[in-house]
Amino acid sequence: MPYVKRDAQCRILSLHRVAETGGGDYLPNSHPDVLAFLGQEENGMEKMDLEFIRVIEDVIDLLVDRNIIMFTDLPGAVQQKLNMRRSARTSNGGSNPFDDDIVHLP
Repeated sequence: MPYVKRDAQCRILSLHRVAETGGGDYLPNSHPDVLAFLGQEENGMEKMDLEFIRVIEDVIDLLVDRNIIMFTDLPGAVQQKLNMRRSARTSNGGSNPFDDDIVHLP
């Protein structure tokens, strides 16, 4: 729900909570021009994809931990990618953004 101030080429210069003197276009937060100005054109979907990738990794870990599948049953390329992601997470402090959301079943 920002009001936008535009330049002569109609590019957004700034966003405002209230209309400035002399006008200003009102646009919804989800408007493509607003998202582009904020640098978030496709960020919502990308963020969901990254979060979903992490969910898939956690499901794979759960299946392996429960001996439902063996890690070595996964294709070599999948094993390699999972190991690379685990190494990257470990080198970044090993934090799991979903720790608070994980439910450990008996």
